Amino acid sequence: MTTIAYKANIIAYDSRLTRDITIVDDNWNKKIEGNGSIFFMAGTPEDFEEFFELYFSDKVDKKHYRHLNVSCFVVEGENLFESYISHVGSDSDPRLYKVALDLWTPAAMGSGTDHALTAMDMGATAEEAVYMAAQRDCKTGGDMDF
Repeated sequence: MTTIAYKANIIAYDSRLTRDITIVDDNWNKKIEGNGSIFFMAGTPEDFEEFFELYFSDKVDKKHYRHLNVSCFVVEGENLFESYISHVGSDSDPRLYKVALDLWTPAAMGSGTDHALTAMDMGATAEEAVYMAAQRDCKTGGDMDF
């Protein structure tokens, strides 16, 4: 999956792309810019474009929707959000969740979340937290960016 960490107005992330336990690419771009927003994506890359389109639509249409394995941090101006699409139950309509994050509180997502949060709790920067997560999480690695 990935590790994306936020702390002190810095978002850091790795570039490893995996499928199950196989490393597919160590130079995958997880930062997508569009419509005045910046997305830092975790999940299945094949779902990124559809998630991006649904994010800006007024309503998530169940006929158009398929289960998307995506979560992301979104920067809109000076605001930071966590966003994902989820079903509450098998017969319910999908919902787009967009939760504002407190800019003073470190946050992380992806398979290395626990490692990154612990590192930041111990004083690491967002960049250091992603490097530290890569030491323990096999789905985090490759080039680091921020």
